[in-house]
Amino acid sequence: MKKVLEPVIRSGFCLILILAAGAGCTRLTPHPEGKKCSKLEKRRVFIRQMEDPCRKKELLKTMANDPDGVIRQRVLSEHFLLYGDKAFPEMLRLVRDTDLYVMRTLIDCAKHLKDPALKSSLLSRIAKENPLEEFRCMARQANFPFQRETLRLKDDPSHDFAIETVSSIRIPAEGWRFTTDPAMEGHLKGFYKKDFSDSHWKKVKMGVWESQGFANYDGVGWYRIRFKMPPAVKHNSVELKFEAVDESAWVWLNGVYVGQHDKGPEGWDKTFHLDIRKEIRFGEENILTVRVLDTAGGGGIYLPVHVEILR
Repeated sequence: MKKVLEPVIRSGFCLILILAAGAGCTRLTPHPEGKKCSKLEKRRVFIRQMEDPCRKKELLKTMANDPDGVIRQRVLSEHFLLYGDKAFPEMLRLVRDTDLYVMRTLIDCAKHLKDPALKSSLLSRIAKENPLEEFRCMARQANFPFQRETLRLKDDPSHDFAIETVSSIRIPAEGWRFTTDPAMEGHLKGFYKKDFSDSHWKKVKMGVWESQGFANYDGVGWYRIRFKMPPAVKHNSVELKFEAVDESAWVWLNGVYVGQHDKGPEGWDKTFHLDIRKEIRFGEENILTVRVLDTAGGGGIYLPVHVEILR
């Protein structure tokens, strides 16, 4: 059977075609003897009938809620290929689906929506409403556009010299501003931007947020702090050193994304470094923004943060 599908909907569907091959039912209705088609037979008939333009639109309506996830996945795929962003209402119906192929396809389709607001809305709904953490996590990741790999001076092959820490400046433990972000939409609201006003956020100090008025909160929280850097000295690099963040962190300096520490729950007590040689402003006020995700237990920036000047 030859069927060319767009890459966005291919995930898992080649398996559907293989599973369907060789079955022998000729319609979706029961056998004349009263026996029902097997699941594989039903899939084969569905696939064949979907190739008929006269039947396709009817099947997209009647089979959208079929108990077979393979069929729901194909209906979703065809809806998106036919209607694009206009398929959004049909996509919304599936935010609580628990079938692997359906959810992979739904998230893939969401990433290809042309309207950013629709993309964000759909992925946010999946992240909040799907009963399985696996799919909620997939949606959160798909809805977060920031990614940057950091190259530390010690890993730079062009710098073949011993490295000296000229100065290590500890960012104040107090003076941070903090807010929760249960909808995971802070980056869409510009929480990381240099000119964003955080005056309505709560004042906190370094430490887990549960002990500072946010007991039992698991999810995303945002930190911002302003700190003054001394005048520049001779250096080859500047790095941010986080002794530990519970548990994942995404970091901006002066409105510029500088990197992430995203190891999952295992990263809660790990030190990490980010290169900021281009973003740091010597002799000026700097604004550090940190987005933290905590999924269990205490969460937040609970150990010191340093600006390390290296030569």
